[in-house]
Amino acid sequence: MNSKTNRVVIAAFSAVLAMPLLGQAELFTFDPSGTGHGIANFEYIDLAPGNALVQKVGDTEFQLNRYQANLGYMGGHADSSPGFSNGTGGNFFTFAANSTSFALYAATTPGDNSTGTGFITGTPILQAHLASIPVTMLAVLDTTPVGLDRSDNGNQTPTLETVTARGASYHVLVVDSVNSLYFPSILPHEGILAEMSASLETPFNMSDPTITWAGASGLINGSGPNMLIQMDTALSLAAAPGVSPATPILPIENLASGWQFDFMAPAAPVFVDPLVAVGYDYLLDSGPNFTSVRLPSMGDDQFALYLWDGTNWMFDATISAGTEHFFGGSGVDRFRIADIEPSAGLDPNSPTAFVTELTFAGTGPVGMHMIPLTQDVSVVSEPGTLAIIIGGLGMMGFVARRHTAC
Repeated sequence: MNSKTNRVVIAAFSAVLAMPLLGQAELFTFDPSGTGHGIANFEYIDLAPGNALVQKVGDTEFQLNRYQANLGYMGGHADSSPGFSNGTGGNFFTFAANSTSFALYAATTPGDNSTGTGFITGTPILQAHLASIPVTMLAVLDTTPVGLDRSDNGNQTPTLETVTARGASYHVLVVDSVNSLYFPSILPHEGILAEMSASLETPFNMSDPTITWAGASGLINGSGPNMLIQMDTALSLAAAPGVSPATPILPIENLASGWQFDFMAPAAPVFVDPLVAVGYDYLLDSGPNFTSVRLPSMGDDQFALYLWDGTNWMFDATISAGTEHFFGGSGVDRFRIADIEPSAGLDPNSPTAFVTELTFAGTGPVGMHMIPLTQDVSVVSEPGTLAIIIGGLGMMGFVARRHTAC
């Protein structure tokens, strides 16, 4: 796979963070009736085998373009038995995804694999988007054409043939919205990731292939860049502070020397928020270099970037809020952001005042400090100058984050 940059967002606030990003599935409560009560202690969502369209982007690498399936069951009880099977009590659930997002729907009937209909006609109760570059691998085991449909209910596509292939897909997604009547215990504003892992294969032996996706007759898999694949998927959910600007990573404690962060550098964006000031120094102690920075909207949305020449801070560029600035080469181990207007009146105690997105040259442990630069308002500066001092809040250190998609 291609190398991935790693993004982090931190928040300076007196709270505790001691959680890697997506490492262990969280127990959650699910109410199939949508009345807000629920069955507790589920760990995973198991989807029934469904249909996927994948596009070849490398020798064995594929991009998932479309996917849809019915829910199989939700499980995770102590006895390992399914806690809810799809259709129980007349409650059905379907799942649909594309190359960037997915959704779970509450429906009155199951989707039809053969026709490809009924999967997105219900009410969306959980929606998410990709957190990182997905991994979808597929290997052709035999090029001899065979019937596409070998499922138990007979061959529904007698004119379609395929090569024999097997593979796997892995996706990490950020949960954007959840219907609390179906998932009473999930709080998306705290940050939730969904880990989606799947097995891929053709010919189909557990579900009907979707005829409308299959296209023309003849050899449809193995003759071009696109393949219609049977996909069998399981999902788990995990709390993940830092996956969006609304849920920044918080420090583990407030030391005399400043705010302390500890986390693993992620493969997907993570957000942090320092104490506000008129500028910040970002200093790497250990781990991969900074490769880019993106700043929030503040004041006139224009910031001065300074780089270290080994002796002094030297002005490098003016960067705009919301625009990702790349340092180039192998990145830098420190940089300074200045020219945040004092007139913005930022509250130093606000936990979400200046959310900064960072990317790193690699994954793994990262140690860094953020030194807030504050203006001494008692100093009257000469015209065109600004008195800047290192804030008494000291230095901020961090290390970042939790699990990883497609």
